[in-house]
Amino acid sequence: MAYNFTGDLYKREIVEKLQKMGYDIKSVQELNKIMEKMGLLVRYANGWKTTDKGAKFFNVA
Repeated sequence: MAYNFTGDLYKREIVEKLQKMGYDIKSVQELNKIMEKMGLLVRYANGWKTTDKGAKFFNVA
């Protein structure tokens, strides 16, 4: 399932929290790339798709 507007808002909150903790993450896109390296997301058409490994974190069936 590709991310929609609501998912991006949630990830924006994650980015803001990581920035407050001192991490140098500048955007949701950068977070997506990190999550791709972790195996939680894959590129899909014009967006991102959650992997089976990532589904348990995102509550996606």
